Amino acid sequence: MRRDNNQTRRQLGELLQPIAPDIPIWDVKTLQERRHDEEAGTRLNTLLLMFFASSALVLAVIGIYSILVYTVRQQSFEIGIRMALGADRPVILRHFVWKGLALLALGLVIGTALSFGLAKTMSSILFNVSPYDPLVFLSVPCLIGLFSLPAILRPASKATRADPSTLFRLT
Repeated sequence: MRRDNNQTRRQLGELLQPIAPDIPIWDVKTLQERRHDEEAGTRLNTLLLMFFASSALVLAVIGIYSILVYTVRQQSFEIGIRMALGADRPVILRHFVWKGLALLALGLVIGTALSFGLAKTMSSILFNVSPYDPLVFLSVPCLIGLFSLPAILRPASKATRADPSTLFRLT
């Protein structure tokens, strides 16, 4: 590309030399090169936005996982007593899954409401997409929910597989 640019500049100089020898020739680029250079800022903004969005997704999943691990740890004594008395593991698992899903639903509702309120501020960097695009407002919560399901299931299933005597020692 660099060699082509120098060759183009030389050819243009040879053509213009007889006509106007005092005109300097600089920054000779094809239209495609100019367009690529103009879109560099937009590409950088898009890459940064994708990085921060994926970081936010990872942080949301880690937060849900951490809160559920904390909740299971706090209730480990209760889980131990229930399991020692013969409670079904699926009942205990269902209890913590419902807690996690309620937490996830609350976070998604609040997050969607806040993002709907702040969507207008993002309109300056959106291209061919409305700030209130229903596809985005439906797919992002579904994606967060999909990634959060393993974070909900892991602490709950780990608590139900533990021996009741070890759960008594955790408190």
